[in-house]
Amino acid sequence: MELSQNWIDHNLVISVPENHLSINIGQSLKQLISELSTHESGNIIFDLSQVKKIDSSGMAGLVYLYKWLQGRGELRLCGINDSIRQMMEITRIDQLIHQYRTVDEALSDLSPH
Repeated sequence: MELSQNWIDHNLVISVPENHLSINIGQSLKQLISELSTHESGNIIFDLSQVKKIDSSGMAGLVYLYKWLQGRGELRLCGINDSIRQMMEITRIDQLIHQYRTVDEALSDLSPH
């Protein structure tokens, strides 16, 4: 799975160009974390607006990234559809990771006020 990356200030915006977030994300996240290890602290905004389904491996990948970012930055999700939002509520991931409608909303919340 190829993830699209775009740095905006100290925030990395990652877009998932596929409609199913699954076990394939594991290798992509390992590569991403390897690359991020050379950067200073920063936040990650995961844009899931093109994702229609997410399985347990995809959810585990997001939780892994959330845990890895602890003390380094924050993970934000945006563009989540209703079925994925419901799964996040059932698994209580929504209580760990903030969710927004758009990338701009997530960026606005992360910017200094």
